[in-house]
Amino acid sequence: SRHRALVPPMAQILSGESGHQAHAPLSTGQTLSIFNVLDNRIRELQEHFSDIRRDLNQTDNSVSQLRAQLGASNGALQSLRESHINVSAMVDALRKDTGKLGVKANKL
Repeated sequence: SRHRALVPPMAQILSGESGHQAHAPLSTGQTLSIFNVLDNRIRELQEHFSDIRRDLNQTDNSVSQLRAQLGASNGALQSLRESHINVSAMVDALRKDTGKLGVKANKL
């Protein structure tokens, strides 16, 4: 721990505020300090990418569900269109029949 107190923080080493020369070799403590910082960053990035991968999988699942629902909705819409055509044909037939009945009623 005494040795660790002699090692400046990573930010100071990287920013050049630690007083070390760029061409000077790093001490073991400095090397380990850099390693620890980089190792922590790598772990953070791995966790972040795992979160992104999980979220992407959830998004893929949601898109699949939406596609299935869209297929069902399109089927229902097609059925509704067909029903509308059938009902329109029946209404037209009833109008013709009603018109014929009206003519016959007027003759009576």
